[in-house]
Amino acid sequence: MSRKNIVLKAIAEVLGRKSSAYTDLASAIENNDNLSLILCQQTLESLPSETKTALWSRVRDLEDAMAKGLMVDDDDDDDARSIA
Repeated sequence: MSRKNIVLKAIAEVLGRKSSAYTDLASAIENNDNLSLILCQQTLESLPSETKTALWSRVRDLEDAMAKGLMVDDDDDDDARSIA
């Protein structure tokens, strides 16, 4: 699972799939779209500090789980819709 997909999964869990950050990052991954990636980054930067902390904590947890083999490693070619 790529770093973008891990972040996408964390966004889905912390912010929800209907958040603009989720839809922008999913679009960026699916379409290799830099504009959507920039929009996602701007959305994440505007989040309250507590939410950012929770989100990046979840990203670290998911990365640790990947490193320990506790998560299935999806192919990077899979589309973003199958992630979360």
